[in-house]
Amino acid sequence: MNKNPKKASRQGGKSDIQRPKGYRTLFADDFSAYQENSYPDSWICEATCELPYKQGFVSEGVFHIAPISPTNRHIPRTPDLANFKMQAEISGNLFFGECIINIYFRYQTEQQKGLMLRYHWGITGNKTNYSQIEIPEYTCELLQFSGKTDWERRQLSHEHFHLLARNVCKGFVKNLARPQKFILEVHGPELCLTHDRKVVGNFHIPDGVNLPGKGMIAFSREDMQGDLTLSKIRISAEPTPLPEKILRPESKTEFPRALNGMISPF
Repeated sequence: MNKNPKKASRQGGKSDIQRPKGYRTLFADDFSAYQENSYPDSWICEATCELPYKQGFVSEGVFHIAPISPTNRHIPRTPDLANFKMQAEISGNLFFGECIINIYFRYQTEQQKGLMLRYHWGITGNKTNYSQIEIPEYTCELLQFSGKTDWERRQLSHEHFHLLARNVCKGFVKNLARPQKFILEVHGPELCLTHDRKVVGNFHIPDGVNLPGKGMIAFSREDMQGDLTLSKIRISAEPTPLPEKILRPESKTEFPRALNGMISPF
């Protein structure tokens, strides 16, 4: 792990990323169309342990990422993306006061490689009295990820994280009970994470990082107490044109000639 990772160039304010105008919504989910206690059909659970439970379920229109197996990754069904804008509403448990979420992007599931943002925010102190709440610093880290999975046992045999950059900013959220609004924008080597309209991570991917140029987006959680919930998500990107493919070769059909007003048999 890099002992002296570069800090983000700025915090607060707006993103420096120039997003192309051709972005369209590729994926959107508010978890209102699923049965209670079911896993959402528009998501994929990448299991990293032997437990049969998918460690995620929808209840009252909210997707709960359960704490029993925090390393499981929950992947929206999208094409592989290089550049995108993701908007999400995420909330944690107010009683425990600590929230840590991992957001993977350009993640190749077969190669087990990609980039990951680890974001830690929360509150400490007397959570029943807002005047005694303490708001610690928030930490956003950009990591390079690689791992290897034993697919026969469906268990992650080993994983490696390499810290590329870190940003620490002053805490600002008192009410963790409401969903927190996040925006992640990735374009080329630049990426920016905003939390309630404040930039908490503004990074540049270093040159020479051996990673896939595009991949999936995924979510996981850390080993913390309480549920981590996702209530809304929208992913926008440039539409990927489908390659032309001939489904049926050109053919010629001959019909029989009419004879005395009748059609002769084939």
